[in-house]
Amino acid sequence: MAYLSLARIKKLVHSGKGIYICTCPGDGLGTLGSFEAFLIPGKLGPDRPPYEGRLDAIPSDACQVQVQRNSAVRSGRCRISIAPDTGEFSGYWLFVNETALHADKGSDLYVFELLQYRCMDRGGAEGVAITGYSETGAHGLLEVNWQGRTILVPLSDKHVLIDQENATVTFTDLRSLDPSDD
Repeated sequence: MAYLSLARIKKLVHSGKGIYICTCPGDGLGTLGSFEAFLIPGKLGPDRPPYEGRLDAIPSDACQVQVQRNSAVRSGRCRISIAPDTGEFSGYWLFVNETALHADKGSDLYVFELLQYRCMDRGGAEGVAITGYSETGAHGLLEVNWQGRTILVPLSDKHVLIDQENATVTFTDLRSLDPSDD
């Protein structure tokens, strides 16, 4: 059984009710109302989920909780309540069972699913692979490995075309985003 990271707990807004603001890289929480999750402390900074956002087994430092989404996901943020309210969870990452997630998701795509997609570049670049994702303001940034270099690519239609049916990602022109390719 695998678990995917869907959100980072940003800050506590109501301590008596366990209500937090969280940031969501993608729309994963948008399809869930009330669900079981595991909270895992962030270790790599605010924009990198532990274990690259995917777990095959729950680590011993995880806390099992029941989560209720209290607001719609807007601009990558929403409010959630966590029960039991046993501690301060700011900075933790929320992981959800992948099987349960896929049962509820419909046609939604989760950012970490892109790690398994076949990648290509319209400009002719070969040997392209998505290796990670960083959360930012308006767009996320895909970390793309190409010719031994990491290139940060904004996750926007201008730079990335996603074909869910064929599980492919096409980059419009990696060379133009490579800072070492002058």
